[in-house]
Amino acid sequence: MDVHELMQEYRSNPRKGFELLYHTLAGRLSSYLRRAFNIPETEILDIIHDAFIPWVESPERMCEVKNVQSYLFTTVRNLALKRKEKDARDHFSQEEYARRENPPSLTDAVERLEEALGCLPVEQKETVILRCNAGLSLEEVAAIQDVPVQTIASRYRYALQKLKEMLS
Repeated sequence: MDVHELMQEYRSNPRKGFELLYHTLAGRLSSYLRRAFNIPETEILDIIHDAFIPWVESPERMCEVKNVQSYLFTTVRNLALKRKEKDARDHFSQEEYARRENPPSLTDAVERLEEALGCLPVEQKETVILRCNAGLSLEEVAAIQDVPVQTIASRYRYALQKLKEMLS
């Protein structure tokens, strides 16, 4: 079921539609938060639940949402940025990532990619993750980051170029 069909279901039956939306998108939102913002697992669920609260409390208002993916990715992004500001945490640099006590058990290739992603500027890292992990279009990423599509295309191109240099 694609997101347009999910919204049709939500409009006709908000309770069932909400459950379908949540089960379809929560995993992708979780992965985005983990990879783009290094949000701890214990906080990811809180952010996702906060993003979905209006969908339960105000179905009549949420039925007006035109692009549910962009809306939810933008919402979790804003919540994550607020949380990061509040907690005053910085993203890990490559050296900090290597020094962590309990690095994840990943294959060498995936670990190198994660380290390389961590070295990118935040905007480029987020763009790559939204494009590659979440599967969003350049236009959707531009809407989420509130910048022109050309800016997103440049960020994406430069990020891939840097990743290629770091990983070769």
